[in-house]
Amino acid sequence: MFELVKSLAETPLPTILVVAGLLFLFVGLGGGFKANVVTDKINLKMATISGSALLLLGIFIYITPMISKSNNGNPMQTEIVVGQSMQFKQGSMTCHNLESITNYYEYLESGRNNEITKLLGLKWCGYSVVPRIDVVVLEVNNHFIKVKGTHNGQTSVVWIKDEELIK
Repeated sequence: MFELVKSLAETPLPTILVVAGLLFLFVGLGGGFKANVVTDKINLKMATISGSALLLLGIFIYITPMISKSNNGNPMQTEIVVGQSMQFKQGSMTCHNLESITNYYEYLESGRNNEITKLLGLKWCGYSVVPRIDVVVLEVNNHFIKVKGTHNGQTSVVWIKDEELIK
C-alpha cells in the first residue's frame, strides 16, 4: 500500500488527470466496474462531463510546457534579424552598452535595487520616454538587441531586451 501511495506521489499531475478522465469517461459512457465498485447510482452525464474535463485539463497541462519550450524562452515569436525595422514600448529600459543592460536585468532579478539606482545615476541606462519609437536592429546578442532610432532629429544607438520589442 505504501508503494502505491509513493508511486502516485511521484506520478506527474497530467498523467493522473488523463487516467482519471479516461476512467470517468469509461463509467459515464456506459462502462462499469461491477467487481469492486458499484456504478449503478452514478450520474452518467456528470461522469462524462467530469471525465472530459479531467482528460482535457491533463492534456492541456501536458502540452503547455512543450509550447513554451519550443519558443526557446524567447518572448518574441518571430526571429529578430539585423537590419529589421521594429518598434519598442514606451517605458522600456535602454542602455548605451551591452554590459550595462545585462547588469540591469541581473540586478532586477536578484532584487539589488541599490545597484539599479547606481546604474541609472551614471546615465548609462534609462527608461524610454518616447512612445513606440521606430528602430532598426543593428546587433543581436542572446535576448539583448542593439538598435538605432531617430526621434525629433536626434539619433540614438541603445541596447534593449527582446521582450520590449513590439511585433
